[in-house]
Amino acid sequence: MATKHIRVLLTFTRQSDHQIVEIAGLVNVNKVVNVRTYELEKVTIGPDGARGPRQAGGLFTGSRAMLLSGLTPGTIYAVHVRTVGGSTNYSDWSESVTRTCI
Repeated sequence: MATKHIRVLLTFTRQSDHQIVEIAGLVNVNKVVNVRTYELEKVTIGPDGARGPRQAGGLFTGSRAMLLSGLTPGTIYAVHVRTVGGSTNYSDWSESVTRTCI
């Protein structure tokens, strides 16, 4: 069952510096009381809708804005987040948010 108290927002940015383009996704989550660490995972979605393997997106402490780097334009990504800490140690994963990388 997914955690209902975590809302995830995913946006993509493109930064160019002398022909080198970096594409990143910014994942923002709402504040959850007594939580200081968030864990992020991403999954690619194929053209047929099949999900690829889960990939660790990192642990983020002290920030609810998490940067996903190394993304590929035209690829569909699903991301979800869970909290680490508190009385249960790990929460359930949030609902996945799916977006196409620009």
